[in-house]
Amino acid sequence: MWSSLGATRGIAGADTIPDRLDLLLEHRDTLRSQITQLQLALAATEYKLATYQEGPQP
Repeated sequence: MWSSLGATRGIAGADTIPDRLDLLLEHRDTLRSQITQLQLALAATEYKLATYQEGPQP
């Protein structure tokens, strides 16, 4: 769809749109994975902070 649409409209580099789209989709997946890992690390840190802030238990 993109390459034929781009070619008819004369968009420069229209023939590379599918490749760029694939790269962007992969990049989005990588970012989502990194965000998930960061959210887990943050949750673990928040847990540790809460544990330390409670102080020692008798």
